[in-house]
Amino acid sequence: MSMGIQELIKYLKGYLILRIEGLNLEKFINISIANGINFWDMKRLSMTAIELNVDLAGYRALKEMLRKTNSRAYVISKKGLPFLFSKLKRRSMLVIGFVIFILLIFVLSSFIWSINIKGANNVSSKEIRQSLSEFGIKPGTFKLNIPVIDIENNMLIKVKEISWIKITLKGTRATVEVKERVDPPKILPEDIPCNIVARRDGIIYKIVSMKGDEVVKEGEPVRKGQILVSGVIERPETEIRYVHSLADIEAKTWYEEKVVIPIKTMKRVRTGKKESKIYINLNDKTLLIKNTDVHYKIYDKIKRSLKLIETDKFELPIEIVIEDYFEINEVESLLDNEEAKSLALEEIEKQILSNMAYDARIINKRIDYVVKEDCVIASALYETMEDIGVPQEIN
Repeated sequence: MSMGIQELIKYLKGYLILRIEGLNLEKFINISIANGINFWDMKRLSMTAIELNVDLAGYRALKEMLRKTNSRAYVISKKGLPFLFSKLKRRSMLVIGFVIFILLIFVLSSFIWSINIKGANNVSSKEIRQSLSEFGIKPGTFKLNIPVIDIENNMLIKVKEISWIKITLKGTRATVEVKERVDPPKILPEDIPCNIVARRDGIIYKIVSMKGDEVVKEGEPVRKGQILVSGVIERPETEIRYVHSLADIEAKTWYEEKVVIPIKTMKRVRTGKKESKIYINLNDKTLLIKNTDVHYKIYDKIKRSLKLIETDKFELPIEIVIEDYFEINEVESLLDNEEAKSLALEEIEKQILSNMAYDARIINKRIDYVVKEDCVIASALYETMEDIGVPQEIN
């Protein structure tokens, strides 16, 4: 029988940890064994004291052995299921309430009660929440069947102002992280004379001026800040006029990024050991339920909080907080080439899309990988078509 099964049987039957004191301890041990009393983990504390574990049946039989050897027994601790049941019987209402409380927490934690939006500076959080609600993410939604990837794709289509979105469901909270597109250029009032200049380098694909003189032609390369349409109108034998330039301009332009992913990394591996702290926050007061000392040199701290009810309009000021401390060993890990390429692609696309112009249309992209002994280098070149003209006031 394995040690694990033996320990389980002992726990189910129940046992006591005893301190035996007397001058005839050897005689006590011998006659106890001779009478078939089962005890284990015996250790000598002094010349006149020993400590041992004994099951309930053995404890009852020990009384006669104690009398015969003029020894005394002291109960240090009671272990096992029978003693647990005995405690629960005395606190039945507390146990029932606790079970109901746990079930309530489990049921409520299967729903989304709050939505946290990160990265929305110029985009209205209200607009994002409304769009999420249309696609099925809102307070009170059962979270287990939410198609997160589909919702992310639909949000990119619906909310034009964002270029990247990540939805994470954790506990009763949905965290929505977004990257905004670069804002379109600010429009000057029409009564202010202005030129139109290039916002970035590119090659002019189309230029049609409604007001102002075209300075460049289709197919011509331009540099950032170069005048494309002039608001200074000069004609022979007439006075110089200043106008508010207007034009329809499209240019081919490029976005480049490079990412280096190390092949060799230090991977944090959990050993399986864990300590936890549990407490309840009630407004500005904290009630500690379970405390522990964390002696791990390296650990991951995972903090989970559960608010029973939290919506945009109502929040119950009771929060259950669980802090889990997982012991960590740092071991050297090697990525294969495909894993490194996948990480590089994800990072490089995130960077390019976050920098891309508001109205840019991707017409071509190229991603090259260079595999070295210690890293994978990804280089990306995105070719886009966009309006690179921005007004510049004429001083």
